[in-house]
Parts: sequence; C-alpha cells; structure tokens
Amino acid sequence: RSSPSLMTALCHRRSGRAAGLLASVQVVPHRRMCVDNPEYVVATAAPFVGGVSFGGLSGYCSGFFLKKAGKAAAATFGALFCVFQLAAWKGYVQVNWDKVEEDVMGVLDLNKDGKVDR
Repeated sequence: RSSPSLMTALCHRRSGRAAGLLASVQVVPHRRMCVDNPEYVVATAAPFVGGVSFGGLSGYCSGFFLKKAGKAAAATFGALFCVFQLAAWKGYVQVNWDKVEEDVMGVLDLNKDGKVDR
C-alpha cells in the first residue's frame, strides 16, 4: 500500500508531473484510487458515514430528551418546594427545632462535649 502522501501526489499532478514527491517521474494517475473520483470517495466513506450519522442523531435525540426531562424535573421540584413553603407559612407544617438540633449535634459533635467539632 502507498502512504497517503504518495497517493495524494499520484492523484494531484501539476503539468504532467506528480506534486512534489515524484517530480522527476511522469505519472499518470489511477482514476479509481483518486480522491477526485466520486465513486472512490463514496466507497471509502460509506462505512463511516452510517456510524457518524447514527451517532450524531442519537446524540442529538438524547440531548433533546435530557433537556426536556431536566426542565420538567426542575419545574416539578420547584413547584413542590413552593407548596411546602406555603404549607409551612400557613401553619400546616410544624418543625420540631429541638429534635433538629439534637440530630445535627449527634452528627457534628464527635466527642459528645456539646460543641460542634467540625
């Protein structure tokens, strides 16, 4: 197999001579292997185009879905937060602050001296 630079030199010639690499040799390009040949480009790119188009489409769809799901989740949790705040403001929810302090001190007071250690 030829290197890509040699293939390019064989395909793109200037005034009957290969571009740069084979300046002293008269080269007639092989039409089937040139990048200017549409059939060659399609034949070599076809295996990759299917994967790229599927990957791009699935990435777009998953991003679109996650954006919509994220907005719905944010709206739901925001609405629930507002409902709970309204319920607390109206007096439906009573917080037992002594129990909250006891639970927090149990976690943050490591040596049980009544002071926060962390």
